[in-house]
Amino acid sequence: MTPDWREHLDQAKSKTAHLMRKLDRLNSPERSVLFYREAPAAERFDPALYQELAAAAAARVPLARTSFLLISPKGLAAPGWTSLRIDDPRAEPWSGDPAVWDPALASLGYTVRPPERRDEASPAARTA
Repeated sequence: MTPDWREHLDQAKSKTAHLMRKLDRLNSPERSVLFYREAPAAERFDPALYQELAAAAAARVPLARTSFLLISPKGLAAPGWTSLRIDDPRAEPWSGDPAVWDPALASLGYTVRPPERRDEASPAARTA
């Protein structure tokens, strides 16, 4: 943590509010929203926390069709989440290696659609 972390709180709050407004715009029966969480190998894993996270996320967009993807090097599983075992060798800065991610996501029937509008990034969409 940097010594001046408090000076950045307003910026972080503003960005969070902006992202939540974008998420709220997805609350429609015509929308599918994929929430994903990458669980690093060093993180303590508690499936109950993932259930709580899924419930809170789904409650934010109750009209949309929601799905949850749990990505981890060990293939961790939690109720209500699809598990994807993947170990991307690129850790920092994270950009993802398409040679690793594209086949892994395709194996579950996921593809990425280009954004519909510049100010609203489309989530990955399940095509299967």
